[in-house]
Amino acid sequence: MIRGVKMLNFHRLELDTTLHFIDKFMPEEGHILDAGGGPGRYTLEIAKRGFSVTHLDISPNFVECIRKVMAENNL
Repeated sequence: MIRGVKMLNFHRLELDTTLHFIDKFMPEEGHILDAGGGPGRYTLEIAKRGFSVTHLDISPNFVECIRKVMAENNL
């Protein structure tokens, strides 16, 4: 398996596992703050679940990147 593909699968597993465990603490609806959101993986997945999400990161590059991804996904 190509290393990059293997890492993507690992990161997807980590994302899915984390979301599974925090699901029980998520409200039915509302606004979520993703502070220190980095590349925005959680921001995107939480927005796909119907939440309003604010992505906050010290890196303007990460903020711009997730802004584009959210627009591409109509979120």
